[in-house]
Amino acid sequence: SSSGPFVFFIYSERVQMGGNQSAEEAPKAAAPTPQDSIAKLDAQIANLETKIEKSNNDAKKWMAQASTNPSAKARAMQCLKMKKQYEQHRDQLMSTQFNLEHMDFQQAQADVTATAVAAMAAGRDQMKAQQLTLNVESVEKITDDLQDLQAEMQDIQNALAGSAL
Repeated sequence: SSSGPFVFFIYSERVQMGGNQSAEEAPKAAAPTPQDSIAKLDAQIANLETKIEKSNNDAKKWMAQASTNPSAKARAMQCLKMKKQYEQHRDQLMSTQFNLEHMDFQQAQADVTATAVAAMAAGRDQMKAQQLTLNVESVEKITDDLQDLQAEMQDIQNALAGSAL
């Protein structure tokens, strides 16, 4: 058959490129971060802005030639149609970029919340550990001992004050 070498070529390319690997075996590429995606969208939006400006300028140029060039008006209309398509594509990209920025903000808020919860849990655990070293009886004994010491000191001070010559 005449397609034999072509089929073999495609098969050999698949084998060389890992085409016989199953989906589970294929290495997974790291997902882009929201910041990476936002930067890529920025570049695409800037590129579209340039194309919009060029289409607009080209349309003006062709309209200026409309009186002398019979196809100039059609070319100007084509430029305006392209400009409109570029604007629609830019608007879609800007909406996508807004959604990514909003998601990135929400992720940052979730990270802050998770950090706060982790800090609260650590504080609770520290308080529990400290509470284990203290109990009501030991605190009452310490305060009773302090009161006894204060009373004894007061008696000593009174004895010294009463024995004045």
